[in-house]
Amino acid sequence: MTADDGMGQPERAGLVDPIHPAGDHRQSVALGTEDALLAVERAAELWGAEWDRLGTGGRLELPVHAGVRFGRVSGRLWTEPERQGTTLVFRTESSDYSLKRGAVAMLGVGGLGAVALILWPLFPQLLALAPMALVFAIIAWLVIASRLQSAGVEDFLQLAASSDESPTRGSRDSVPNRSG
Repeated sequence: MTADDGMGQPERAGLVDPIHPAGDHRQSVALGTEDALLAVERAAELWGAEWDRLGTGGRLELPVHAGVRFGRVSGRLWTEPERQGTTLVFRTESSDYSLKRGAVAMLGVGGLGAVALILWPLFPQLLALAPMALVFAIIAWLVIASRLQSAGVEDFLQLAASSDESPTRGSRDSVPNRSG
C-alpha cells in the first residue's frame, strides 16, 4: 500500500507493483484538472466501473478482459497538470482475473485437432482422424480465437481522453465489448 499525500495522489516512494512491473498507466488529455476528472466520471459510467473521487484523483475499479481472461483491476487514479492540459495517471493496486473455462476447453480441443493434422505423416493411423481434426481446429478458430478481445486500463484511459472531444459523445458504441 502506498502513502497518500492527502490530495488523492500517492506519494512516489519508488515502489514497483509486483503484478504490473511496468508502473503507472498515463494518458494526456487536453482539459483542465476538473474537466479531466469529469471525463473520467463519464467514462466510468459508460464502462461500468466504480469511481470514487477524492480531491484531484480517486479510486477506480474497472471490469477488464484480456483474451480468455476476465476480471477486475482496482487502484488509484490522479491528475498531473501540464502546460496544455492534464495527464491522467492510474496505478494498479490489485487485480483479480478468472479464465473463461469453456473457451479454454474449446481451444484445447482445437489444439488437439491441429496436433493430429501435423502428426499424421509420422503416424499414418491418424489419417482417419484428419477430417474431424480439421473441423475441430476450424471451429476453435471461428468460435474463440478470431473473437478474442482485450479491454484494460489503457483502453479505459483512452475512452476518458476521447470523451473530452465532445460533451454529447458517450454512446455505448464507443466502449469495447466486455461480454464473455
